[in-house]
Amino acid sequence: MPMKMKPGNFRFFVGRRPLPAAVVVVVGLVVAMVGNGKQAALGEPCRPEPQMAKRELRRLPTRTFEYEQDWALSSNDELFGVLKSVQQAPQGNLIVHDQQLGHVLVLSKTGTVKLNYSALGDGPGKVVFLSQVFPGPGGTIGLLQSWPDRIEILDAEGVPKTTLHLHPVAADDAVDQLMLMHVSTYQGRYFGVLARIQDLGAGKSWNRLSMAALGPDLDLSVTEETHCRIFHIASRPAEIDETAGYYPFDKWVVIPGGKFVYPGRRDQYSLVVAAPDSTAGTEFIRSDLGTMNRSPAEIEAFTSQFKATQNGKDVRIRFHLFPTAEMIHRLVALDGSTVAITGAFLGPAGNGHLYDMVDLSHGTYREIHSNIRWNPDCDDMFVLETGNVVVVENGRAHLHAADDAGCTDVPVLRYWRVTGGDR
Repeated sequence: MPMKMKPGNFRFFVGRRPLPAAVVVVVGLVVAMVGNGKQAALGEPCRPEPQMAKRELRRLPTRTFEYEQDWALSSNDELFGVLKSVQQAPQGNLIVHDQQLGHVLVLSKTGTVKLNYSALGDGPGKVVFLSQVFPGPGGTIGLLQSWPDRIEILDAEGVPKTTLHLHPVAADDAVDQLMLMHVSTYQGRYFGVLARIQDLGAGKSWNRLSMAALGPDLDLSVTEETHCRIFHIASRPAEIDETAGYYPFDKWVVIPGGKFVYPGRRDQYSLVVAAPDSTAGTEFIRSDLGTMNRSPAEIEAFTSQFKATQNGKDVRIRFHLFPTAEMIHRLVALDGSTVAITGAFLGPAGNGHLYDMVDLSHGTYREIHSNIRWNPDCDDMFVLETGNVVVVENGRAHLHAADDAGCTDVPVLRYWRVTGGDR
């Protein structure tokens, strides 16, 4: 693999809290991709870029939902760290991915901790690093390790059931390698973002990213890939360059018809809808919003917060941020072809704008407002598939000094249920 960085050699920090080194290595590998516009192939040829029909989203009247807080869970009562995702399984349980501790929490409808599973380790049901957690069919829980690719399937009690591999485990010096960056299940089938990596030597490589529909057991023989993008990577362990490419590898959902929905642009309100085997797609846009620019102070503040420890010595990580911020932060599939999106377009805290509901079958969107108030400088927010909401109070405190933003070190997970409003 081009980046010969082993877990344990580096410790990375954002603010005051350490992150698992392997997590940052994988993130760094993805955000360091530099686009060159070529459509070269690794192994199999890329599908042509879909011809995108552009549609302006039509605004519908704002709706206001009333929420009640059903329960809260403090990390003083059940230890958890920085949460990467909170999803609601069909059975109603919350599946929580604790990125900082490498744990999986399963919470009941009433907030009872049914499972606090340590996913890091060796053997069945364990991974070296936890890239993603997702609800599987029949109440199962999926744990994704991107490299070497591996999915561990657990039952609802955390007992290992099976292990899936996308391909035979390759040697460390393999010329052409395959990674499964992100995965989702829809109607019993796996969908994912694939990365094919070809080592060119001298610290450089080609990386082909594509979205794919896979078989029920990750069978590549029935893989249907979308158009793919080829990126050039120059491996610099102490430097991450995000400025030259954008690929939303973990911001996508699958809707009826097996179509992918993902942000089409970094700095604009844009959603692309395309089937894996299609030569055409649709880009839905809001042209009334401007570009999301970062201030020089924001870039400098973010850069200065990254550091690493290598072999007991402090090493400064140079993190080159894109000068424009991401417009869309999260994307959740609701009913049918309706999705909920959150992002920078929500505006300042306290204005009541919770998320946007986008109906892709009719090309419309509406703002969803609520009585929930949260501080985006300190708190994190997750819209669930049911329309209920989880706010993690102080969930973003690791990005800020407590004195600067009024955050504390104690995250509290609060579950808000829709109770009324003009739905």
